[in-house]
Amino acid sequence: MNIVILGAGNVGVGIANHLASSENDITIVDSDRRRLNMIGNILDVRPVIGFASHPSTLEKAGAADADVLIAVTNIDEINLVACEVAHSLFGIETKIARVRQQDYVAEKYRLALFQPQNLSVDYIISPEIEIAQSISKSTQVYGTSDVVDLDERVRLVKVRCPDASPIVNVPLRIFTNLYPHLPISIAAIQRAEQTIIPSMDDVILANDQLSILLNASQVRDVMTALGYTEQFRRRVAIAGGGGIGLALAKEIEQLSADIQLKIIDNNLSESELDPRVFAHAELIKGNPLNEDILFEAGIHDCDTFISVTPDDNINVVATLLAKYHGVKRGISLLNNARNSQFVLSLGIDSIVNQNAITVSSVLRSIRQHKIRSLYAIDGEVEILGIHVNASSNIIGLSIDDISISHRVLVAVLKRGDEVYLSPRNFTISVDDYVILAVNKAVIHKIEKLVTVKFA
Repeated sequence: MNIVILGAGNVGVGIANHLASSENDITIVDSDRRRLNMIGNILDVRPVIGFASHPSTLEKAGAADADVLIAVTNIDEINLVACEVAHSLFGIETKIARVRQQDYVAEKYRLALFQPQNLSVDYIISPEIEIAQSISKSTQVYGTSDVVDLDERVRLVKVRCPDASPIVNVPLRIFTNLYPHLPISIAAIQRAEQTIIPSMDDVILANDQLSILLNASQVRDVMTALGYTEQFRRRVAIAGGGGIGLALAKEIEQLSADIQLKIIDNNLSESELDPRVFAHAELIKGNPLNEDILFEAGIHDCDTFISVTPDDNINVVATLLAKYHGVKRGISLLNNARNSQFVLSLGIDSIVNQNAITVSSVLRSIRQHKIRSLYAIDGEVEILGIHVNASSNIIGLSIDDISISHRVLVAVLKRGDEVYLSPRNFTISVDDYVILAVNKAVIHKIEKLVTVKFA
């Protein structure tokens, strides 16, 4: 595919990082020459300098021959206008826009606004909503930093392996023997700055970040086996009342009628907390780094503290302060997750990678046909879903034929009403649904294998 990415921030670079290895022609547009030069040195992309929504810039970027436009600049209006220009002047088939301002995507306006005859945007990516949903789900399962429903029966959870976990220093094949009633598939292990697709001989270490696929009905049982026995709590404090903070508060409000919720923010006003929506929320005006403000929020009685301000440093320090004063679980939002392992080592329980969630959303919008992107892990691994049809070249192959050590893992096989995690001794048949963990370097090979049946 010929893909034009508008915006060379962390999200734009993350998308390019995944797609550049898939035999796509990638052009990335930004007004920052220095940043483009840096990206051009590390990724196989064509950099174009210019204002993202200007017709001349898009023309220079090859929009006339592009299959997909991905507008992820920091300004919603530029993203939306760029999609309009791409449609009107260049006829680009698929246009994706990141929209951060919640007013654009509010239910009251969204359905009418994003109609083909009104705004020419095929897919809207709203990070605030997706991040809020992710954190909200993770608050229900103690120990998780992300919970994603891959379908109605298979769930992905991201979890840090605690020091005292019974599976520390245990090879994966032994985990299966220890817990035969809990079938799982560990799709990826993030350790220090490395992300690997493990083999059955790999050993889990303390503080590894595990991406686990499991039966949706067994999430709590698996977390207990990992060493997490706490349950969902009812007293929650949120630092940050911006788009993410308010979206998160709405999600948490819907979980239960007896939740006690505190929102800490300097700029938010009481009038922005509609009592019909925020029935159990109390606003605390102030800085979450101020201990007096934390005490006013009753931090010593809170079970969960979540910091989602726009500043990574504030999120980390505020969460550490909350943990120091007795909060059982501290969650921090990070825009730059390069130091995530270090942050976790400080004592924070979970981090949420904002850019990774946004990148996953974009990839899902691009891969929509025979092969679908379900989740992206740390820029290195992608979880892919494949419906096997009669034209697929993987029909008749065994699980071992498809698997490549540390490159491709067949994590789930669904056949009829049966779900098999870490399947073995199967041959792929028509109408199977397969979930793979794939290193980004070989995604293009998987795409060819799935979509082409050789003569």
